[in-house]
Amino acid sequence: MASRRFTHWLVASVLLVLLVSTLGTALEQPRIGKFPKEVNKPQICPRGCYCLTEEEAKEKFRDYTRCTEEPCGYELVREGKEVKRIPKYCFRPTQKCPSGCNCLPEEFAKEMGLELCMGERIKCDENRYCFKIREKCHYDPQRQRCIGDCPSGEVCREVPSAVSREIICKCVPICPEDCKCLSEEEVKKYKEEGLELERCKAEPCGYTETQEPK
Repeated sequence: MASRRFTHWLVASVLLVLLVSTLGTALEQPRIGKFPKEVNKPQICPRGCYCLTEEEAKEKFRDYTRCTEEPCGYELVREGKEVKRIPKYCFRPTQKCPSGCNCLPEEFAKEMGLELCMGERIKCDENRYCFKIREKCHYDPQRQRCIGDCPSGEVCREVPSAVSREIICKCVPICPEDCKCLSEEEVKKYKEEGLELERCKAEPCGYTETQEPK
C-alpha cells in the first residue's frame, strides 16, 4: 500500500516538474504571430500617409516625409533567438513644388511677403508650403521683353547701355497718377494737336526701341 502511494506521489511529482518546465519554456520563447497589445493596437495615419517602417518607406517612395512623430505600429523581426520590435511611422511621398515655386516655412515666407504658389496651400513638407519665387528684373528671350519683380513704385524696364549690346533690364520708377510714360516724339505729337504736357518726374520711366529715354 505504501509502495503504491509512493509510486503515485513520484509520478505526480514528475508530471508537475514537466508541466512547470513546459510553461517556463513557453514563456521564454516569444511566439511569432501573436503580437503584444501595443503592436496590434491600430493607429490610423492621416489621409495620404501610410504606416511603414523606415526601410519600407525608402523602398516605396525613395523621397519621403514622416507625417507624424508617434509610431503607428511595430513590426516584429526575429534575429536568432531574439525578437526585435521595429517601429512603423506614418509616411507619405514628398511632394515637390511646381516650377517657379519653392518649399519654404510659412512664417519665413510671410516675412518675405511671398505669395502662395498657384494661389493654393500646397504642402511640400512638415510645416512647409510651396511659395512663388520672386524673379529679379531681367530680359526674357522667349517673351522678348523685361520681366521680374521690382520694389513698390517701380517697374522692370529695358535701359540703354553704351558699353554692351546685350539688353539690360532695370527697375525704374513708375509714372505718378494721371501721368503717362511718353517719348519726346509722342510729346511733340500732343503739342501739335494743341495739348501742352508737363513732365511729372525727372527720372526716365522707360526707353524707346532706339534706346531714347521716355
